[in-house]
Amino acid sequence: MRRVGRIRLRCGTILPFTQTEQAWRTSCVARASARYSGRRNARVHGDSEMQRAIKNGIGARRGSAVHPWLWAGAAGVLLLPALAMRFYPQAGVDWSPLDFVVMGVLLAAVCGAMELGLRRDGSPTYRAGFAVAVLAGFAMLWANLAVGMLGREGDPANALFAGVLAIAAVGSLLARFRAAGMAKAMVVTAFAQLVVVGVALGLGGFQPRELLLTATFALPWLLAAGLFRHAAR
Repeated sequence: MRRVGRIRLRCGTILPFTQTEQAWRTSCVARASARYSGRRNARVHGDSEMQRAIKNGIGARRGSAVHPWLWAGAAGVLLLPALAMRFYPQAGVDWSPLDFVVMGVLLAAVCGAMELGLRRDGSPTYRAGFAVAVLAGFAMLWANLAVGMLGREGDPANALFAGVLAIAAVGSLLARFRAAGMAKAMVVTAFAQLVVVGVALGLGGFQPRELLLTATFALPWLLAAGLFRHAAR
């Protein structure tokens, strides 16, 4: 058997080794290196999985938590008319118990919708778009209930705005509150807002200032659409 090399022992003695022995030693070193690399990759992968799980767990806890500042702000808004009636009667605020009930229901609906948006997506842009859409719907509904956006409070033309809100709500549900779908729903809602203005213009009897103010309500819907579109990228 041909000798192809020599190996030095710890004591300093040099011994020859065969080609077969050299191949066996090379194979052992390769297997040991592979096992070490596999354990190292598994450890790194396990650490990354653990970090991802911890991060997701923290995000889930943050997303599932109720936001007390939101409800406290709504309570403060509901308290303002009562304070005005009690300490500033010259302001002319005269709410009935029914007014407080209706306002409380609306604020609760707004807070519930905001909670949904805050839990749905952690993107600040998505949350901003959701907040703009919710506040736009609330402002429209409250303006119609208080004084009416077109004409007087009981003008039949104001009933058309219920269709605008229905389009926003149904569109959001069909989009499953996903950013890309929400952007399209808000664009359609803004278009519906302008359609209502066009219908009111065709009916006649409304002041240009009322029509212009009603048309500007399409801007918040378009702003929400832009924010959702940015969040979908």
